Amino acid sequence: MTLFLEDQNPLIAFYEIEFLRSEDAKSSPLFPIQTLKPGRSIVKADALAKYFRVRAVSKLNVRGHWSKIQEIKRYPASNANLSQREYAKPAEPKDLFVKTQRPNQLEPDLYLSKPEISFFSPKAESQKVKFYYRYADVNWRLLTETSLQFTEEGEYNLEYYAMDELGNRDTIQKYHFYVDLKPPRTSLKFLLEGKDFSNGQNQAFMHPNTNIQLSADDSGSGVQQISYRIVCRIDEKKDWLVYTIPIPVSEIQSLACPSDSFIQFRSIDFVGNQELDQSIRFQFNQK
Repeated sequence: MTLFLEDQNPLIAFYEIEFLRSEDAKSSPLFPIQTLKPGRSIVKADALAKYFRVRAVSKLNVRGHWSKIQEIKRYPASNANLSQREYAKPAEPKDLFVKTQRPNQLEPDLYLSKPEISFFSPKAESQKVKFYYRYADVNWRLLTETSLQFTEEGEYNLEYYAMDELGNRDTIQKYHFYVDLKPPRTSLKFLLEGKDFSNGQNQAFMHPNTNIQLSADDSGSGVQQISYRIVCRIDEKKDWLVYTIPIPVSEIQSLACPSDSFIQFRSIDFVGNQELDQSIRFQFNQK
């Protein structure tokens, strides 16, 4: 089976897992205690074992309390899909513009990677250079700052040129681009045997074989990445994972949180607009 044990607590050295034949730890014949590293672990249980419990061991060799006794069959078997999941590291735009092309679109759109364009001249500082700009063929304006700031989304046609103190004027530069200031929006669905049974209610009971499907929409530069993490506390510091396939609810349960469990999720677009974290709380009946 696969377990996900907290790996962000610097005081925890390792975990111990104990397998049992029954829910009564005192009367149940015990199997040898195994040690597990923090994070994701694949554990092989004895064929006669039906239950298990876990405890943390600190770097000072102090053992914590045993967790509630868990039933083995509620936890996912190890599989290749889990091992292939990667940490979320969205790419940061390096160029002034990001090209995006949607289906049935002949030419890619240019999106400003940051809501700002800076102007500078390669000429010596002794030669004062002024920049003039305009949008959509309106009157030329003198640039009084070192950059143009874009506070509104939309389509822009920008023209500009430079002029030195002797009146020498550069050729007019033209750019057609879009400004995207809004992050994507991620939605969650509960799937059982491929069918959606999300009902929009705040509370719901679900089958242990339920999967969680994440999807995101973005009206601007497009969705670059959906990421998620499973935690025991909303404020827990833990790495984000890239969402690629539906997440089994049993994976959330396998974290063996002492009380509630949470799945947090968010999306980011191609120009770096990141959605605020969303979360769903889970409570698992241990019997």
